[in-house]
Amino acid sequence: SKDNTIRLWDATNNYQHLEVLTSHKAAVLTLAYCEETKMLASSGRDSMLIFWNLESISPDLRAERTRDQSIKCNILSSLDGHRGDVCTLTWSDGGRSLLSGARDNSIKLWDCEMFKELREITSANPHDADIRRLTYVKSNDGEFILSFCFENFMLEIQ
Repeated sequence: SKDNTIRLWDATNNYQHLEVLTSHKAAVLTLAYCEETKMLASSGRDSMLIFWNLESISPDLRAERTRDQSIKCNILSSLDGHRGDVCTLTWSDGGRSLLSGARDNSIKLWDCEMFKELREITSANPHDADIRRLTYVKSNDGEFILSFCFENFMLEIQ
């Protein structure tokens, strides 16, 4: 949100508020959760990628969390690499990798086991505007990354 926080809610328990995650220095613009690793990745206007361990909100620990307020979601790592607001995140490779797209017109691939940048994805036809959405597709035809950018345009109504 614009207040630099992420709020966790228990959708199975009347949307009870669980926790506020704080560490971003600017507005949070995007989140991506990976069920396989129980990791949440967040990013936004501070260009930081923060990886959170969400194991403490598992159903078997929720009752214990209400008794012990010290049980929190911990930061696993913080990474910096983009030169603009990060607008989109998507997991790949079963949670071992994360793709990020930003307003610096770049797509980056991150190793989520070693927590480091693997590469910037470039091509002969790079985007010439903000990367707004990434989707990782694994099918019988192979593995693909779909990227979408939104160029500034003006609509004239007559």
